[in-house]
Amino acid sequence: MKDELLLFIYAGHDTTSVTLQWFVKFMTNNQEAQMKLRKALRTAFPGDSLPSITDLLAKNVPYLDAVIEESLRCGATATRIMRVATVDTEIFGHKIPAGTRLSAPATLMWHSMPVPEGRRSLSSRAAFEKGDRVDWTHTPGAQELDKFIPERWLKIDKDGKEICDPTTLAHNAFGGGIRGCFGKRLAMLELRITIALIVMSFKFLPIPPEFNSFQATEQLLRSPR
Repeated sequence: MKDELLLFIYAGHDTTSVTLQWFVKFMTNNQEAQMKLRKALRTAFPGDSLPSITDLLAKNVPYLDAVIEESLRCGATATRIMRVATVDTEIFGHKIPAGTRLSAPATLMWHSMPVPEGRRSLSSRAAFEKGDRVDWTHTPGAQELDKFIPERWLKIDKDGKEICDPTTLAHNAFGGGIRGCFGKRLAMLELRITIALIVMSFKFLPIPPEFNSFQATEQLLRSPR
């Protein structure tokens, strides 16, 4: 219990902090998105006072969720997912012996290279057949990946309501499976609360070009310089 609590506090502090740093940079450079987010929040939480934590967590604000997803994607706080192959396997025709260390990108910041279906695994091809047989790389949400576009995560559900669809892209900021980040839910709550309150309290104005670099420092995490 002590180890898990320490990981919640220690690991979650830096990752959430760095993600919020990227979020602020995206807001200064995307004024229209910032205004749309503030308008969505003011519509969801009318009045002069800030919403309570209970209200923030209970209310569905699709554009807020979309901004969080896009901030996670573009910020790429944790750029890589590290795994070790436990058995001999194969990826797109490449033999991977057991014990090999593998590094995969955690977020999608560029367009994927096309892969012939014949080189994919049987399970991958079966999933494609079982689904809607649409290559997600050709969908509208998978275009212009070098730009900050929260709208890519929004869609209209069967009831005609706008929702945020976190499965729009193959983006994996928290890892997955049994090795996925167990702090994901806490992190998403922290981001939702902090982003909503600061956007409703402050305006992030454009900054001079000499202070507007998007260069990053990559160590365990990828943080803006």
